[in-house]
Amino acid sequence: MRFKNRYLLAEFIFAPDSDAPSFSESDIVRLVRDALSVNFGDAGWAEAGSSLNVKYLSPTTHIMILRTPRSACQLVWTALTLTRQLKGVDCIIRVMHVGGTIRKSQQAAIKYDRDLILRRATQALQSSANDEETRTLLLQSEQLINAIAE
Repeated sequence: MRFKNRYLLAEFIFAPDSDAPSFSESDIVRLVRDALSVNFGDAGWAEAGSSLNVKYLSPTTHIMILRTPRSACQLVWTALTLTRQLKGVDCIIRVMHVGGTIRKSQQAAIKYDRDLILRRATQALQSSANDEETRTLLLQSEQLINAIAE
């Protein structure tokens, strides 16, 4: 029998008046581990920790794809939702998509990235920004997401 996973596409939303801290995949795993331990005890961490893995993390758009065991998906989702700080900075983590395959999560991430970057580009165009920068950012984001290996 194979091990079944779920892939959570989540967004970090920081307060408009604060700067987003730089964070890595290991920071995210530590954040989830701590949130699971606080909210569900060591049993919560033990259930989810075996295959918890950050598959994708975008420092530009603040989204991630997190792999979790199917049996612990609701625990991880709840722990992310209850998290209120990342590296001492107030934030909200919003789960936008839950998928059974990495491919569907990639497609959802590409769609979200495209929408967010185009929204930012529209705002920037009103202040006379470069359209080539937007195309480059879209292409880089799509290539990074497509490069995710299971």
